[in-house]
Amino acid sequence: MRGWLASDHTPYVTIELLEAGVEREFVVDTGFSRSLYLPEDKIADWNLRFITSAPMVLANQRVVIADVFETTVVWFSVRNRVPVIAGPRGCDSLLGMELLEGCRIDLDRVLAVDLGDYSGMAKTERQVFHRQRYREAVQAVGKIGSQVLDWVICRDVGFEQVGYTLGWSSRPQAHAAAVERTKTALDELCRLWGTE
Repeated sequence: MRGWLASDHTPYVTIELLEAGVEREFVVDTGFSRSLYLPEDKIADWNLRFITSAPMVLANQRVVIADVFETTVVWFSVRNRVPVIAGPRGCDSLLGMELLEGCRIDLDRVLAVDLGDYSGMAKTERQVFHRQRYREAVQAVGKIGSQVLDWVICRDVGFEQVGYTLGWSSRPQAHAAAVERTKTALDELCRLWGTE
């Protein structure tokens, strides 16, 4: 069974409901202890069998009487009869912990395909690889070392200016300090990448 994370970070799975004759999207709700929660209009459209009315404790600890119906779902290729709690017309369809019991949820990296979605997410495996190498390099050279390399190599800031930024006040000391920090950071990168 496969699911996905919507752009608003809501987790979804698709389940086949035999009475509906369709697959339906459900929000995975680990705070919902029952099996399924469906809008009353869908329950009526699909003519689900009424079982009983029962008390239900809401997230805000309020107790309400809810109608309970029954449906057949295809869950990991097996047909199961499960109870369905009726919710108000137009509410989200929820998949709760009763169905998730005994399941394992595996996560896989999904690359962003639309620049408008997943802002900041890597778009390709190559970007994922290079971002990881960048993080490893920053960790190896430390915060100051990574900033010095960024200023000197990426931004082409002069050694004296970098030294002044590091807190040295005289020109020769500022230059020498920046050169030494740059050499130390580059030596760490060589050790990390095995190019000594």
